[in-house]
This record gives sequence, structure tokens and C-alpha cells, in this order.
Amino acid sequence: MSTSSHHSPATLQQMGNYLAGKLSEKEAQQFEQRMATDSLLAAAVEAMDRSGLSPAEALQQAEEMEQHIRAFTQQKSNEKTGSNVRSLLPLAAAITIVIAVGIGLWWNSSQGYEPYQLMATTVRSNTAEATELEAAFELYREEQYAQAEQALKLFPEDHPQIELILLLRGNALLALHQPESAAVVLDQLLANKAWVLYRMEARRASDYAYAQLDDG
Repeated sequence: MSTSSHHSPATLQQMGNYLAGKLSEKEAQQFEQRMATDSLLAAAVEAMDRSGLSPAEALQQAEEMEQHIRAFTQQKSNEKTGSNVRSLLPLAAAITIVIAVGIGLWWNSSQGYEPYQLMATTVRSNTAEATELEAAFELYREEQYAQAEQALKLFPEDHPQIELILLLRGNALLALHQPESAAVVLDQLLANKAWVLYRMEARRASDYAYAQLDDG
């Protein structure tokens, strides 16, 4: 998809309406299908949800990330030093996460696992569950991971924010040193190809969970 189509007024409005829960069920499904095949759009929406950026700011950040990664990989592929370019891909993925979401949090095996940081986020629900969900989010922000995980697991699989709920549950379980349970939850998130908002973070957490299981 071209940069101009990303920045079209219709796309910018749709990004905001999706996160605000203003799209119909059919419109939301169509937008999620679009994100499933458009990694730049998905990264921009994730940046909006996590960092409170405007649609235009989030897209600009995602585009800068994409340009940086392309330049980085091209430079390394041109260097005839005998290094394996494939070994640079984890670093490129880390740079992608940092620029796309605006925070430098990713797994570094020498430092251990740092749980996903939940910033201010919009509860996309007009039901009575909204208050309970925000309370669960607050428990997670306060690093009360056991209580947060118990609260989050009560929400149904068809909840509008099930992707974020599963991501937080997986991270909470990792923080509680329960990699096997974390892997089960994160695999549920990664198994659904239509769920793209938190795929990078879910993959990071899942990789760590399985590394812990292998070490154990």
C-alpha cells in the first residue's frame, strides 16, 4: 500500500474510529483484515494505542521505522565482512519495536525479561465490563501481576480488546515465573492470524517463555 493511501483522510479517520470502538462489527473486521496484510498500518495503530499518538504521527513514526530498517539491512548486506546477515534480523526486529511503539522495551537475554509496559489506553467497550477491565489494567500497571492475571482471565474471548487482554495475561504470568502457562496464553494470541495489533510483543514474550522452558 502506498504512503499516500496510508495518509488519506479516510484511513486516518478509520484508525481513530477503530481504537475508539466506533466502527461497526463488519467495519472493524474489514479493518483488521487490512492490518493483517499491511504491517506498517498495524504498527501505526499499535503505536496510537500504546503511546497516544495521533494517526498522522503514528504513521510517520512507522514509516521512519520502515525506512530505517531497509537502510540498515541494505547496508549490512553490502558489507563483505563474512558476517551472517541473518544474525542481524533480531536486532532489526528490536529496532522495529522501538520506533513503532515509541518505547525501548524488548527482551535482552543478558538482562532478563521486562514485562510489557501498559501505558494509558482506551477501554473500547460501552458495556458494564469497561470499569472492570480498567481496574484490571490498573492492577497490571501497579505490577500486581497475580491479581491482574486473575481479573483479566474472566473476560470472554469475544471481548473487543481480547488481544491486549491475552498479551497482558501472558506477560503477567512471565512476571510470576510461570512460563508454561504464559506460553499457552500467548500461543492463543499468536494462533489467530487476524489479531495483528500486538503480534510483535506477543512473539517477544512467547520466545522468552519457550526459552525459559528449554532452560528448565
